Amino acid sequence: MTFIDGTPNALYRVLVSAEGVPSPLLPLGTPEPLDSFGSGAAMARRLALEAPFEACSRSYNTVVLPDPAFDGGWVVYLLPGTTRDDVVPLGGTHRFEIRDGAVAGERGFTRSCIALNRGPKLAAMMVTHILGPVPTEAHVHWSLWAATPMYVSTEGGLWKIEQGRVRPVSRGGD
Repeated sequence: MTFIDGTPNALYRVLVSAEGVPSPLLPLGTPEPLDSFGSGAAMARRLALEAPFEACSRSYNTVVLPDPAFDGGWVVYLLPGTTRDDVVPLGGTHRFEIRDGAVAGERGFTRSCIALNRGPKLAAMMVTHILGPVPTEAHVHWSLWAATPMYVSTEGGLWKIEQGRVRPVSRGGD
């Protein structure tokens, strides 16, 4: 992971092992120019943040990944920021596809600024998802982030997400 400034230059790095264990934050002595991969990711992030989207938070975290469906393309996730560990800000999560230096597609994962409450004795969270027949990667992300199982009710049935795995509880019509 690389943390950048507005130039964009690299300011800090975090190395993540194959097991997903992050290193301590590694500050760079002086800002470093990005390589072509980092420059492409920074450009994709900037395009996504500048595109119109329904914001549900004053701050957004970003995840930028190479697009496996398009060589040289990027997938950018905008994740609502929060400083509260008892709130799961599902609403306002977006995915942008960046191709050939422009936004080629956008998907919001909710139609409202829904935030789920997560208390210390909560066994699971539940949400209704009307934008598709199955849960999305946003549901999986927020369940993992909250370290709490999530039930997602869709027209396709009821689904349980736990530890990054999605399984049907009942199918539509059951």
